[in-house]
Parts: sequence; structure tokens; C-alpha cells
Amino acid sequence: MINLFALRATDPNELYKSIDPIGIDNDRYLKLITSKSDKVICAWGNHGTFNNRNNEVLKLIDNKYYLKMNKTGEPAHPLYLKSDLTPIKY
Repeated sequence: MINLFALRATDPNELYKSIDPIGIDNDRYLKLITSKSDKVICAWGNHGTFNNRNNEVLKLIDNKYYLKMNKTGEPAHPLYLKSDLTPIKY
């Protein structure tokens, strides 16, 4: 599992307050790790839209999948999903 943002917090408000939630090396690590994966499960939830991060990351990775799409059009966070879902091609 990897994160869209280098900043990790249980409260999304911390993300919105951060000056640099992405960090210097996050994109490099995203590319490196996802390039070694057959399937990349996108599951960032609605907060992934912050600073258009969702769209930036979608351009960086191949073999994109999701488990469930939220009504907002964002891939649902796994915390709120059933464990028996099958990945769907993004």
C-alpha cells in the first residue's frame, strides 16, 4: 500500500492544513513501487481530490484498478469496503 500524499493523518483536516502534503520524493516512490506491480488498486477516497492529487497520480501509474467507486467518482477507501470485492480495471 502506498499513499497519494507523503503526509499521513487520521484526520483529513491535517491534510488540508499542511504546506506540503505531497513531499519531495513521493512521486518518485509512487512510480518506483507501482512499476513493480501487476495491479495497482486505487483506493484514496474522496480526499484524494485535494490539490488535484488524484489526477496527478493517475497519470503516474499504469495497471490501475479499483474495488468500488464512490458517488463522487473517486475510488473508495478500503476501510469502508467489504473484503470480498474483486478489482475492476480503472
